[in-house]
Amino acid sequence: MKISFVLPALNLTGGVRVVGIYSKLLSERGHNVTILYPKPLKLTIKKKIKKLINLFLWKSEINKPRCPYFDHGLAKVKSLSFHSGVIAEEIPDADIVIATFWNTAEWVAKMPDSKGIKYYFIQHYELHPWLPVDRVKATFQLPFKRIVVSPWIADCLRDYEGCEIDALVLNGVDTNQFFSVARMKQTQMTVGFMYSPRRYKGCQIAIEAIIAVKQKCPDLRVLVFGSQLASEEIPLPEFVEFHLNPEQSKIKDIYSQCDAWLFSSIKEGFGLPILEAMACGTPVIGTPAGAATSIINSENGVLLDDYSASKTADAILSISNLTEHEWLNMSIRAIETAKLYSWENAVIEFENAINL
Repeated sequence: MKISFVLPALNLTGGVRVVGIYSKLLSERGHNVTILYPKPLKLTIKKKIKKLINLFLWKSEINKPRCPYFDHGLAKVKSLSFHSGVIAEEIPDADIVIATFWNTAEWVAKMPDSKGIKYYFIQHYELHPWLPVDRVKATFQLPFKRIVVSPWIADCLRDYEGCEIDALVLNGVDTNQFFSVARMKQTQMTVGFMYSPRRYKGCQIAIEAIIAVKQKCPDLRVLVFGSQLASEEIPLPEFVEFHLNPEQSKIKDIYSQCDAWLFSSIKEGFGLPILEAMACGTPVIGTPAGAATSIINSENGVLLDDYSASKTADAILSISNLTEHEWLNMSIRAIETAKLYSWENAVIEFENAINL
């Protein structure tokens, strides 16, 4: 089949990464895949000045890599000139066209039938205050076939939007990229988490928790990575070891150095770090967001019943107090859990979903 994915941008978000994985696997299965995205808007003078200041002070542009998720070269990647209207001549005819974000759903809705049967690949319930919520909600009512990545999203669409889904396809994990041999608990308790300035990602919960644990365990080591520097609103403690935009091949090493990984999102479509950390043998302490409730249990980590920093701290201490044998069993169960979620199985389910 000819399949077009329409992205809001080429960036380093988990949603774009998932599309990159599917574009590779679907291409390997014989499909003709095209990735469509709008060209970046031209910077205003004010934004150009801000960019130069950031480059001078933080060298943030140097540390900001291009999007690597389509480097496999198996899918066509095409930039579009529009950001709101649709220029039909720029869109290739296809069998399937897939919107991947609320604004791309608006674009796809305007495309002629020759561009393909319309699908909405929903990776989050995006009702954030900085977005035009009414327009976002309206996209859920478009006459598209809907594919979601977690039961939480399916529940939100059913309970709050009154619409059903056509397919639930859980994400997978690449065990060629994220893996570990059996390893022992470290003498210095080490935890990690992924940083984001978005409050719904819950980093403030993780930060409060590690500060509390640090008071009881002064030698606690904390590893953090993220795609941008910490904000003034959610600063990182000085004792944190922060990795800005680590290479994809290096992320495994960060997971593998931790005795526990913190997943502290308040709202999350899925939560790829859950499976990635587990594949590296790291038990996960997770809030009940995204796919955490489907994946985390007492054998492979700690599933919290709310979004409390104090309960997160207690969970860190509980894993710290495990014997080497108890921790090793939890680590092995984490690896076994991750192996249940392969991208090879996920792409078959995704392929079946677009063949409905």
